Amino acid sequence: MQKENTELNAVVSNDSAREWIEERASVVAIDGKFAEVLPVGQSACKSCSSNSGCSTNAFAFFLSGKKSNMRILNALNAKVGDEVLIGIPSGALMMSTTLAYVIPLLFLLLGALFGQIVFSYNNGWNTEVGSMIFAGLGLLAGFVISSWFAKIVSLLERYQPVILSIGGHSIKPVSFRSL
Repeated sequence: MQKENTELNAVVSNDSAREWIEERASVVAIDGKFAEVLPVGQSACKSCSSNSGCSTNAFAFFLSGKKSNMRILNALNAKVGDEVLIGIPSGALMMSTTLAYVIPLLFLLLGALFGQIVFSYNNGWNTEVGSMIFAGLGLLAGFVISSWFAKIVSLLERYQPVILSIGGHSIKPVSFRSL
């Protein structure tokens, strides 16, 4: 056990200075080097002071019954039943927000602009209809491109969730490259 802890500390990533978004979870299964964890924490909306007037709280209410397991690298050798602290780098949240909202919105606007330009060159066509048609097509293209990028980004190590600690014993996150 001492040798494992020494090896684990030897592969501590330089990324430990990053800011993390953390959540408590329970280990429900072990599969080789991976642990399947189920988040056990409350929704952040329940602790927010403006939760009664927030539209995000309405979504959290409808989705609160749905909890999904996550497959995470088990570098700290957590066991089934252990309560762990899992985290993702805050940059991962920024990236997923960009993919989910900014890219489709950008394509919607570009599509509307393109439709306006294309339909303005044809005298008999209504430019507003052209803008709406191409805006819809742009939005659809934005969702497809966003989904494609999300699949690629989900494979990148720096955006993967990690087990930060078991129980209350904190340890710095380790790198995937060490395994």
